[in-house]
Amino acid sequence: MSDTTETEIPRRYAFVEIMGHRSHWGEISEVEFAGAKFLRVHDVDTDEVHNYGGAAIFNVSEISRAKLDAHIEQQVRYKREQTEREARWKAQDEAIRKARELPAPKPEPTEISDADGEWVDDAEDPEKSHLCLTANYYDNPERVFLALELAGEPIDTTQETVARWTSEQRKAAAEWALSRSYAASDNDDVIVPPRPDFIELLF
Repeated sequence: MSDTTETEIPRRYAFVEIMGHRSHWGEISEVEFAGAKFLRVHDVDTDEVHNYGGAAIFNVSEISRAKLDAHIEQQVRYKREQTEREARWKAQDEAIRKARELPAPKPEPTEISDADGEWVDDAEDPEKSHLCLTANYYDNPERVFLALELAGEPIDTTQETVARWTSEQRKAAAEWALSRSYAASDNDDVIVPPRPDFIELLF
C-alpha cells in the first residue's frame, strides 16, 4: 500500500534521539503550537505521541517504512522470546520449589553414616569389629524395624512394638540385626552379638 495520496503530504519515518538518552522509532511530522514549531513523533513501540522543540532533539535519522516495519517485527520477536524465557524460568522455579518440598529420601536400614554409628575394633581380636550405633539411628523405630526384617530370622514383632521399646532395647536390637545382615554378606570380620531375649521368633 502506498504511503501517499494525491492530497496527503508524504509520510515520514525516523529514528529520533532526544537529549537525556531517550529515543523513538516512528512516524514524524512538523506541527506548530503557540507560534513555535515542534517535531511530533508517533512512537510505534509505545503508541504514544511526543512533541519536541528543536533544542530537545539530538539527532533525527530518517528511515524507510520497510526499515520501520523491520524494527516492529524485531520488537515483536523480542517480546515473544522474552515471554517464553520468563515462562521457562517460572517453570524451572516451580520445579525447584516442588523438589524442595519433597520429603528427604529414607536411608536404607543397612546404610550407616558417621552420625548413625561406627564399627569399633574388638579389644581381644583387632581384626574383628562390632557395631556401635548412636541415637540418630536407634531412636528411629522405622529404621530399627526395617533392620530387623533384614536379620534373616522369623522375628515376631511390629513397628508399633519397636516404637514401645526403650532406647537401649532398640539399640541392642538394631546392632544385632545389622551385624547379622553384614555377617551374612561374607563380612567375616563382623562380630554378631547374641539375639536380645526380648526379640521373639515366630518359630
